[in-house]
Amino acid sequence: MPAPVARAYRDLVTTSIADIAGDRIERRHILGRNMALAMLASGAFAENATQFVGIDADGEAVLSDVKNVRILDMGHKMRVLDEIVATLGGDEPVVIWAHFRHEIDEIVRHLASLGIGGVSRVYGQIDDGPAQIKAFKDGTTRFFVGQPGSAGEGLNLQRAGHAIYFSRSYNPKDWNQSIGRLPRWGSTYPFVTLHLIMARNTIDSHIDASLRQKGKEARALTRDDWLAVLRQQVAA
Repeated sequence: MPAPVARAYRDLVTTSIADIAGDRIERRHILGRNMALAMLASGAFAENATQFVGIDADGEAVLSDVKNVRILDMGHKMRVLDEIVATLGGDEPVVIWAHFRHEIDEIVRHLASLGIGGVSRVYGQIDDGPAQIKAFKDGTTRFFVGQPGSAGEGLNLQRAGHAIYFSRSYNPKDWNQSIGRLPRWGSTYPFVTLHLIMARNTIDSHIDASLRQKGKEARALTRDDWLAVLRQQVAA
């Protein structure tokens, strides 16, 4: 990470340890700090406290508002994004997933600065989401930049063979559903390649490990349940 971002990240980690050790921190503050660390890993920070109103059925934190997001320096992840895109050729369609809306806006601005105007942008508060999706599916735009929580379910994005994750949440449903948007009936490519952009020595690696562990647990649970059903059938 760039020096200013790394300093802000370390400062937040240090103050969080002090608060937790002193037993003065509430659940929503822990969640807020976790979210802030994830933002900082991509080079941004919400100046106002992130407010949580609860936890949904999937274990995802429910946000009431995030205001005054300040972009510190996202160059470290943008450079990796550029390197990935450069390896794909000039015409290949690409899907880019990011967890935060400000990240999506910055990615679109960054692509525009490179002279890339064919970009579909989709997240919760964009009114022309269906038109943006149609533009990508029809081939009008080359890039689809979206938020898995808003656009990662029920879509067919099989024009692309590469999915780039600029950032991710702890929600395994968002992760699995967003991956599943590309290998659909009529896919242009025989398989899908995933590219993960993670800031070294940050919460990014913990989110990755958490998602992989949740996937293993889910697969084991499904397998055990299915074996139990089969054994009951044999016993009957």
